[in-house]
Amino acid sequence: FSGPIIKDKTFFFFSYEGLRLRLPQTASDLFYTASARAAASPAYQPYMNALPLPPPNAPLSDPTCQTPADPTGCTAPLTVAYSNPSSLNATSLRIDHSLTKKITLFARYNHAPSDDASRQWEELWTTNSNIDTFTGGATIVLTPTKLNDFRANWSRNTASEVISLTPFQGAVVPPNSVVFPSGSAYSPGQ
Repeated sequence: FSGPIIKDKTFFFFSYEGLRLRLPQTASDLFYTASARAAASPAYQPYMNALPLPPPNAPLSDPTCQTPADPTGCTAPLTVAYSNPSSLNATSLRIDHSLTKKITLFARYNHAPSDDASRQWEELWTTNSNIDTFTGGATIVLTPTKLNDFRANWSRNTASEVISLTPFQGAVVPPNSVVFPSGSAYSPGQ
């Protein structure tokens, strides 16, 4: 979108671009059955329960792994379909101004945030980035065959990445007190 601000002197140009991607994915792997989880030591159950849970009617895949609750096996296949979403945006504003017949000025600002997520079963990796740029310039006609073109730019790029456990396909996210027991060297938020 563009137009004049001051007739024959100052003009603006505004643009926005947005892209939304839903990247379909499929994954297949073996996971502990509900009966295998129930038979595990209570100390291990929160970690086993943090994994996706195969459907109750899934065929057992490891008959050599036996538990008292499940004498025929303890793992079963799980196949899922999901999406890794991405979002990209770019917004720009430019202003051009004719100071005189020989001097023109411009300023442009661009703001481009983006985010995407990718899944590794119960882990969700979320990345956010933000790019800001500001550019200004002047063009000065010195003679009919010479000119001076001056430009300056400021840019900033920030990003963050977060990895989190999610309740994907029946997984149960363990409380922080299980993952980081009291007295451990690390605690969330450090």
